[in-house]
Amino acid sequence: MPFPSFLHHDKQPARGASLLRRFNGLYKPPPTLGSLLAPKTSKKMGKQSSTLFELAQPVCISLAPRSEPIPCVLFTDQHTPLASQDSSIYESSSSSSHSDASSSRQTLELARPVSETSAPPEACASPQRAQMRPLRPALKQGSGRFKSSSQRANLHVSFLLPSRPDQDDEPSALSFHTLFAYTHLDHAPLSYDIAFPPSKQTILRRGARDPIPIEVLDEPATEPPMYTELVLHCAHFPWDIVVHPHTAIEAPASRRCGPRMPPRRRKTPITNLDVVCAVHDALSGRASGDEWGRLSTKVQRRISRSYEARCVQTGGGWDAGVRKIDWLEGRTRLVGIEMVPVKNSGQPRAMLVFKTPAA
Repeated sequence: MPFPSFLHHDKQPARGASLLRRFNGLYKPPPTLGSLLAPKTSKKMGKQSSTLFELAQPVCISLAPRSEPIPCVLFTDQHTPLASQDSSIYESSSSSSHSDASSSRQTLELARPVSETSAPPEACASPQRAQMRPLRPALKQGSGRFKSSSQRANLHVSFLLPSRPDQDDEPSALSFHTLFAYTHLDHAPLSYDIAFPPSKQTILRRGARDPIPIEVLDEPATEPPMYTELVLHCAHFPWDIVVHPHTAIEAPASRRCGPRMPPRRRKTPITNLDVVCAVHDALSGRASGDEWGRLSTKVQRRISRSYEARCVQTGGGWDAGVRKIDWLEGRTRLVGIEMVPVKNSGQPRAMLVFKTPAA
């Protein structure tokens, strides 16, 4: 294979021959490298020419496009790569050797290490090139608003509210409607004198003395709603008051807040009006002989005074005798229901709170 023209050409005079001699004298290769690259001179027809390699030595030359110059890599018989910055170095060494016949060695600069020249051009990043932004994470690359039909088929929608494993078998805490919710710091807005039947004139708002709307009385009395029964307690009498749904509907017409309502066919919870009517019905009944006999003499005298005061206030009822409302000793105004914790029990008790009627 013939060599390119820039590796073997005739000598041409150059003005900068003295400068090249000084430059070549400063950088001399070691003996081992110079022996491989020593040029040979010959004279033909009175002209002197120089070559870098003999014709018998195989040479492989790799050229890069001018848009992105890449060092040329040369391979000898031992397949040892040698790199240079530009092919023009061969022209400069050829011209300098032709001007100085006495120098038998030429300098071949290795612009880069062999490890760098063997790498692809993309591996050597230029400092002037702007850094590329990193790609999105793998999880975000496939995320989209619309999914394929196969992915939508594998989706499962659950309508169950999450709960802790240790609370699966425990019932939720019971709380009362704001109409009955009573604490020592926050009193309920209810004010109902149970000595009178429940009506718009007796179930009033505390302080304002205006009636409670019927819509509020028809709301569930507890949260969560209760559909079976609700047990209420009081510290002033020993028996419990059990509230059932539809207590207000089954009450007589004289003790209803409005006209008699037809029976509800669907399942409904215990309402605020059911609680008010159940408390009035339970305390309006007469006390039995056993209940009266279990009381001490001191307590019997207090209840007797309460009975007389009630009959004087209402203007009658003397023949009916002592009723359960007399156990309250004049505290006949229902002001709320308080949840009181019980010792050695996980569930609090619903306690009725009574106070003396306002003058």
